[in-house]
Amino acid sequence: MYFASGAIDYKKQLRMIYQVTRVSSGNTEFTMKLHKEITPPLSLEVIRENVKKAILGDVFLNCGRQGFNIQQIVYSDYEQVLNLSAKLPPVSTVVGAEDLLEDFIVNNWNPVDFFGKDYAGLQILKDSKGNVIGQQYDTKVVGIIDLLCKDKSGNYTVIELKKDTETSDEVAGQLARYMGWVKASLAKNKEVVGIIITGGYDEKLRYATSVIPNSHIAVFELNFQIKLMS
Repeated sequence: MYFASGAIDYKKQLRMIYQVTRVSSGNTEFTMKLHKEITPPLSLEVIRENVKKAILGDVFLNCGRQGFNIQQIVYSDYEQVLNLSAKLPPVSTVVGAEDLLEDFIVNNWNPVDFFGKDYAGLQILKDSKGNVIGQQYDTKVVGIIDLLCKDKSGNYTVIELKKDTETSDEVAGQLARYMGWVKASLAKNKEVVGIIITGGYDEKLRYATSVIPNSHIAVFELNFQIKLMS
């Protein structure tokens, strides 16, 4: 099952495989059960790239066209979907809006656990009265930075949040733009670091950030548990 752009949780992804257990006599109704969840899922971009390479059949070109209409595929396509998924970087199972992820990070701020001991003194930027101003920091010029942070030595860290891999090339350029503005407007002779926190990443993002000095990729994972205490 390919989830179209209007889907809330898994938009533009081939994520679920269902098994047909019953077909009506007129071929108009199907009963299905979940067979497998594809993790990592295949994005629309990955699907189209592999159709061009003739790794996936042309039937997958229907992905993205008002959803993925019911199509018959050969078993080799099914195997290729699993093979392609196995080669992708891991992605988080968390779904939802980026502002929820942002609030979680801010409310549970622990830079050592997030990024390692080198970031022990990193704090979300505050004004002279101690008010947090680094969340959704409006540069007035190049856009709004998700999280702008500063350490005790006066070095800045720009954090950009993405819950999926839909705009990998775009987010690298976005990060570079924010870092450039911070360097020119705030940091002066201090260091500026950029971090993209994402639910998963592809090779394009890795290559793009490899030529941006002091830029890094971090993948978030969330272990959600409920415990009855009384």
